Amino acid sequence: MVLIKMREIAEAYLGSTIKNVVVTVPAYFNDSQRQATKDAGVIAGLNVMRIINEPTAAAIAYGLDKKATSVGEKNILIFDLGGGTFDVSLLTIEEDIFEVKVTAGDTHLGREDFDNRMVNHFVYEGERTRTRDNNLLGKFELSGIPPTPRGVPQITVFFDIDANGILNASAEDKTTGQKNKITITNDKDILSKDEIEKMVQEEEKYKSEDEEHKKKVESKNALENYSYNMRNTIKDEKIASKLPATDKKKIEDAIQWLDNNQLAEADEFDDKMKDIESLCNPIIAKMYQGAGADIVGGMEENGPSAGSSGAGPKIEEVG
Repeated sequence: MVLIKMREIAEAYLGSTIKNVVVTVPAYFNDSQRQATKDAGVIAGLNVMRIINEPTAAAIAYGLDKKATSVGEKNILIFDLGGGTFDVSLLTIEEDIFEVKVTAGDTHLGREDFDNRMVNHFVYEGERTRTRDNNLLGKFELSGIPPTPRGVPQITVFFDIDANGILNASAEDKTTGQKNKITITNDKDILSKDEIEKMVQEEEKYKSEDEEHKKKVESKNALENYSYNMRNTIKDEKIASKLPATDKKKIEDAIQWLDNNQLAEADEFDDKMKDIESLCNPIIAKMYQGAGADIVGGMEENGPSAGSSGAGPKIEEVG
């Protein structure tokens, strides 16, 4: 599909039909990847005359083979920071012959990755793990969402930063179509140089504390998710009829412990998670032994969730 689209764009620009092409690939592509690329060209209706390495193509594009001032072998370092990948290659050129000596890079370091990291940083300006310790750029509400079981609402959030540094944030509920948005300009709630320096110093000072808090929140959220989903699962009539009241009470007791120990430490949440898993594993085994086996099969695919609209916990977010 990519090659077909590129051919259409080139034909529209040149005003003529394109049949013969040269395709570039990363220098670290193996034989099977190169053959797959060539096959894709054939499927796109193209005659792939040659597959060449991207750093070689870059060297040719800049005419490095023509600009050589010295006789004999010439070493060239190609630094390629693209839209999605980053590559550095060392080439040698001698008498119009290009040879890639060594190549290295990162397939997840490019324009797209920079954009994502910038959005993650600037939406709530700062690097602390708790949102309250960062600088709020703005806020808006998405209302009109009807009550639904936990995990059902699907909300899409978009962030866009234009060339003028203006941030546009929008959110849409996929079920109801409810939308809302906000625009953050450069002259709104921008930190001064001194304030930025102070936040950087605080980030270093409280780094270990922030990491501990992050671990605590993640452990707490994992335990809450598992506990509430298990409770909702056993409320299914087909499952509930197969379980004794004592097993149901144990799960309710675990949730009660959560409600009464919101300020517990990470290791306490982890220990409780092990306890409730050891409790629920025999319950799941009992489901397999009865008519609930089919239900458990579905539960394992999607995680413990289910057919009940019981209220769930408020999951604490790590900024």
